Amino acid sequence: MNKNEFISELKKRINMPRREVENNFDITLELLKEILFKGEKVKLKNFGVFCFKQYRERLFFNPHTNAKTYLPPKKVIVFRCSKTLF
Repeated sequence: MNKNEFISELKKRINMPRREVENNFDITLELLKEILFKGEKVKLKNFGVFCFKQYRERLFFNPHTNAKTYLPPKKVIVFRCSKTLF
């Protein structure tokens, strides 16, 4: 399901104009992004937790060229689903 399909389904369920639903959805995603960039976790009861995970720099070995290089540190967003989803 993509964003447009999701918004269409949400529009049917809450009976609001599409433009308002899309605006509220965008605001929600923006708020989620701001909270994550602050370094805080976003916990949604009976759904899951969104948080950042920090990966440190590490040595990488390329088996095709036998070259060793360092991969830089990076942050990724991690989602852990609630046990009640399954």
